[in-house]
Amino acid sequence: GLYYTMPENIHLVHLSSGPGGIEVLFPVIIKNMPERSFSAFVIRNEHLTNSVYKNVPVPVKYGSNRNIPAYLKMWLYTMKNRTAIFHVCNIGPVFLLIMKLGGAKKIIYGIHGTIYWKNKFERWIYRLIWRMALSKRTKLVANSEHSKSEFLHKIAPLVNIRVLYNPIDLHRFSPGASDTKKSDGILIIYSGRLEKGKSLEKWIDIASFVHATIPDARFEIYGDGSLKSFLQQQITALQADHYIKI
Repeated sequence: GLYYTMPENIHLVHLSSGPGGIEVLFPVIIKNMPERSFSAFVIRNEHLTNSVYKNVPVPVKYGSNRNIPAYLKMWLYTMKNRTAIFHVCNIGPVFLLIMKLGGAKKIIYGIHGTIYWKNKFERWIYRLIWRMALSKRTKLVANSEHSKSEFLHKIAPLVNIRVLYNPIDLHRFSPGASDTKKSDGILIIYSGRLEKGKSLEKWIDIASFVHATIPDARFEIYGDGSLKSFLQQQITALQADHYIKI
């Protein structure tokens, strides 16, 4: 299982405190686990006005925008808290290796992406560092089957990865008042990149199924990417152009 079953303090470690896909979920996780004690280490020293930790009552430490000081601060932070639980997301193999060298005994590494290098030289060096950084003390989780398969294919084919989809904060949503004027139907929106791994083909199939059950349901897709023309062809083939729009 994951280390979250243990009582120790949990240290969230990530690159930026700006609102990204996983970063905006950290306050949600903190809020929904009041029985646990959280701290955070943000590798880049950004102090953004729109930090996800703004008004969140947890101590936050920052690294540096320069690599060498950031490596040193990451190592010192790990050394100081090496017996605690670290939940890290997308920090890359170098910082993961530094945490390993700093004596971290319990790491949960969240895989939330699929790009690991830009050229053949980076591919060689980063694969080597990844294999040095990974250990039995590091539990791997991925936010989709696609992220999992890409990591297994590109980095380490024999490691064990558990798929845990991103959580949804249900408390943000509530039913409208009973006297609210009846709307013209429901509108469901996707916003993001139109790329493999986003399950958009399945999203469109589900939209078609929902529309067959709820005829006034409408769907809109906001974004761009390599799958745009393919998705439009799928929508046209389903004769869904009048209720699914890109």
